[in-house]
Amino acid sequence: MIAAGLILTACGGGGGSDAPAKPAEACKEVTNTTGDIVDKAGKVLIAGTSTKVSLCCATAFKVTTTPDQVGSDGSIMKGNTTNSCT
Repeated sequence: MIAAGLILTACGGGGGSDAPAKPAEACKEVTNTTGDIVDKAGKVLIAGTSTKVSLCCATAFKVTTTPDQVGSDGSIMKGNTTNSCT
């Protein structure tokens, strides 16, 4: 039994990893935003934000944008932009 293990090791079997290679990641600087909230006259009630981050993806990059939303009082929440990986 011990001899069989030695033969496997000598022939290159039994050792190492069979795990597939991890795909390479691509990285880039992206900006995620939240829109302003404005009243029906267009006055900014709450300012939106803009955050720059470094995003690394092994797959493709994806940008999701939400549309503006109008409240029952006529205020508008401007859309958001979010970057992610697919």
